[in-house]
Amino acid sequence: MPQHPNALLARLAERTFCSIEPHLKTIQLNKGECVAEPGQKLGKGYFPHSGVLSFVVDLPGGGGAETGVVGRDGVFGGIQALDHGKSLNRVNVQIPGESSVIPLPQLTKLLLENDEFRKIVISYELYAFARTQQHVACNAHHSVHQRLCKWLVRMHDLAGDELPLTQEFIAIMIGVRRTSVSDAAKALHQEGMIDYSRGLIRVKSKAKLEEAACECVDHIRGHYREAFQPDQET
Repeated sequence: MPQHPNALLARLAERTFCSIEPHLKTIQLNKGECVAEPGQKLGKGYFPHSGVLSFVVDLPGGGGAETGVVGRDGVFGGIQALDHGKSLNRVNVQIPGESSVIPLPQLTKLLLENDEFRKIVISYELYAFARTQQHVACNAHHSVHQRLCKWLVRMHDLAGDELPLTQEFIAIMIGVRRTSVSDAAKALHQEGMIDYSRGLIRVKSKAKLEEAACECVDHIRGHYREAFQPDQET
């Protein structure tokens, strides 16, 4: 398998990756950048190396909520390349980093021509659907404290200890008021799980965050493992 910072591309057989590599271009993902709008035709597919892309649904009455994130474990644009090419959500760069990109028409061609590449991308999209369902159930049944811990664990998995995020932004990401995030973050700080200042959260104890989070953390990780289990058996 190739050594690549994106987990999906790293899963490919060397021969498959060599057929795709000439079409990859590395770009910088800048914090706050909007890479897609609802109904917008995508120009490229993204395979992040670092940083995080966030899917946000804007509400007619104002505000919005996050419905998913993509980092170095996945792809944005895979399903669009196989369908109509349009984004269903607004997609912003939540945490800056780098990404491999492929022009969408070329990505479509590569997916249709290569069974292994197509299977890996579809497996990820199925995982993303299962993760979204888990997210909905989590928001309905778990506390703000648990959900914040879950979200911070997920961000740590993708971006490490230093998370350049404001509490206002986190409130959008987990769909609650900023004051609720402030109260929960204060409690996590007092319990030695995080430090925070304006625009930056530092994870001090991922183990404690995982312990305080809801069971959705394990379920989501399990969905990811199951999505690629057939690949691991072959």
